[in-house]
Amino acid sequence: MSGSQNSRHRPSQPPVCGENSRRLADRFTGPQNRPHPSGFPDRQNPDPTRGPDPTSGGLTPRPRGSYALAMLLFKKKFLPAIRCGQKTQTIRLWKYRKMRAGQRSYIPGAGYIRIAAVDEVELDALADEDARPDGFDSADELRAEVARLYPDQLAAGHRAFRIVFHVLPPDEQKK
Repeated sequence: MSGSQNSRHRPSQPPVCGENSRRLADRFTGPQNRPHPSGFPDRQNPDPTRGPDPTSGGLTPRPRGSYALAMLLFKKKFLPAIRCGQKTQTIRLWKYRKMRAGQRSYIPGAGYIRIAAVDEVELDALADEDARPDGFDSADELRAEVARLYPDQLAAGHRAFRIVFHVLPPDEQKK
């Protein structure tokens, strides 16, 4: 085999070791002393006022009253009812309200939604009429599903919130 044919199969750079490995690492991760453009603190000079708290595993708690485009996740069995408009509400257990009326949100498998109302409710006070927009025939079925899905939150004393929503029409799905 001639040298030109064999060069196609050989790497164009020398093996990664020593100084070359440092340059290659810098090429992918950037120099360690330069701040990351996303605001993460750098390793040489961490600034606690910038970026996520390093002790929280990279997660910064969102301040109360601050709402971002949040996703509502549902079991697959509920998605057809959401898409056709039969299921228009959900009960969630949270420490504090995480959504607000008028907010745009997203349900994977169903699309973008608009939140119509977020109300704190007592699970024991829910009637059968409250359970039907949630896709259940009775309030007892709804309470049983909430207990099955959120045992830890119930034990921790989280509050129940009813989220009323509607799926946005196709012309508003892409905006």
